[in-house]
Amino acid sequence: MSVASPIIIEGPDGAGKTTLATRVAEHYGLEYRRPPLDLLSSSEGPRVGLAEWWDAELARAPSDLATTVYDRCFYISDPIYQQAQPHRELILSPHSLAQGIMKLWNVEPYIIFCLTDFNAVLRNVRQAGRSHLDITAEELCKVWNQYWAYYAMWQSSLFEQVRKYDYEEEGAWDRLVDHFEAVA
Repeated sequence: MSVASPIIIEGPDGAGKTTLATRVAEHYGLEYRRPPLDLLSSSEGPRVGLAEWWDAELARAPSDLATTVYDRCFYISDPIYQQAQPHRELILSPHSLAQGIMKLWNVEPYIIFCLTDFNAVLRNVRQAGRSHLDITAEELCKVWNQYWAYYAMWQSSLFEQVRKYDYEEEGAWDRLVDHFEAVA
């Protein structure tokens, strides 16, 4: 596959992002990237420096970006999680956040929103070994709801470069591969 933009896999915790991101990267021979753990912790959320990491990524050469699959993007996920967890401290000013979203927009990424049934997401977050995901069911439901809204906004703006992926749907992977082959 030859795409001219990075691929970003987004969605709430427990929606299958990491599984899909690694599968897409392996299937197409692309580089899988996610922020360093010292900047993004599943239990503590984003830390100061994460926006700078993303700014550096988005400033990479287009040819480098086009060979990369990202597991979540701060400029999409942080506003969502901030609304669901208002006690979290803001990392960026509204102006800086807007600038980051515009930088993301300008690279015209392919964005795949992992959106499956809420009960499946909740089960995945609550499964053994994932107790580090410190989010209540109510917060997770708010996050899930916001991801659906963000999917609609990004899809209506970038059209064919934005897809929904539900790992529980029969043939979901094949449809995604067919889509990439049609647009590449």
